[in-house]
Amino acid sequence: LGHNGQLSEMSELRRSLDKTNIDISHLNDTETAAYDIGQNVSSGLDLPDSIRATYPMLQGGFSCVAIHGDLTVAFRDPLGIRPLELAIIPGGHMVASETRAFRSGESEYIGEVLPGEMIVMQGESLERFQLADPNPKQDIFEIIYLANRTSLKFGESIDSIRRRFGEELADQYPLTDKDYLVVPVPDTAMPIAEAYAQKLGLEFKSAIERDRYTPARSFMQKGVNLQRQTVEYKLRVVEGSVKNKHIIVHEDSIVRGTTMDRLIPELEADGALSIIVLSASPPIGYPDHAGVDSRDQLLLIASHKTPEQIRQKWNIKALGFLSLSRMIRAVGQPAEIFNLASFNGVYPYEIGSHANNIKESVSLQYLEDAHAGF
Repeated sequence: LGHNGQLSEMSELRRSLDKTNIDISHLNDTETAAYDIGQNVSSGLDLPDSIRATYPMLQGGFSCVAIHGDLTVAFRDPLGIRPLELAIIPGGHMVASETRAFRSGESEYIGEVLPGEMIVMQGESLERFQLADPNPKQDIFEIIYLANRTSLKFGESIDSIRRRFGEELADQYPLTDKDYLVVPVPDTAMPIAEAYAQKLGLEFKSAIERDRYTPARSFMQKGVNLQRQTVEYKLRVVEGSVKNKHIIVHEDSIVRGTTMDRLIPELEADGALSIIVLSASPPIGYPDHAGVDSRDQLLLIASHKTPEQIRQKWNIKALGFLSLSRMIRAVGQPAEIFNLASFNGVYPYEIGSHANNIKESVSLQYLEDAHAGF
């Protein structure tokens, strides 16, 4: 069983396995689901029926692929929080978390596995079954940060959508009163910063280099110290690139703030005269329990600091976040189809006991106008 996502509530699943006397204390969410499906197979059900039996107990975000014998089964949660795409390949079919995995000329893209759908593949045959009524709540972070810029979403490239983030930022923060240099934090913010610079007629420079030999995503590392160490190895300022320049640094999002904690002193040491930071998403004040590893709310910088407090912490000239409405408009789809819990604290899925650890964020009001120093 391969699983992209996170099960946010597993009490029912644990009760099911308790009946079999299996010790699940050492199992993570993926293993627990796999054990339950496996028990169904052991009792005589085929793989699709085994998944049908377990499916109602799965809560949270899950896009899964299960293999048993010559059957491959893909299934997705009713909200479709995590993506799952489908293509035809020679001799059969292929599923992947994004279309970037499908090679041009070697596959034919069909579309997504629908929320709540199960697809059964055997050789060249394919059957589709709806296990639950779809209620799309896709994680917008797939577009903001996770997806490859060459992948397709809603019939266009992720790159095109991210460029519109930059254009919206240019309308919200039209900084043209100085000879600013626009600098992206690679790689996700590249198209955002390029579009921002082009719309305002500003100079663009890739002044921060990403180490290709450090592929780990810093926000996924366990512990603040390891996150900071990953950022230190992964991102470096190109020496002399911002000397005597007023710069606007673009980030796709600001989660814990560890990236800027590391980069701002280095940009200052390289001679930047002033620094403005712009984020292509609103402040993130609430933890995610469906696959993005940001479960500790206290580690989210916007959960307990206002934009002005963050600006002062970094000692920068200004800080600006893209408004929630502008972000949605840039994507070009209704807000209702997205999971926006990281911004507004409204979870479309069951989070069980996690709710006891969530407190009201600094303010929801600033989702439309979060900035400091302007």
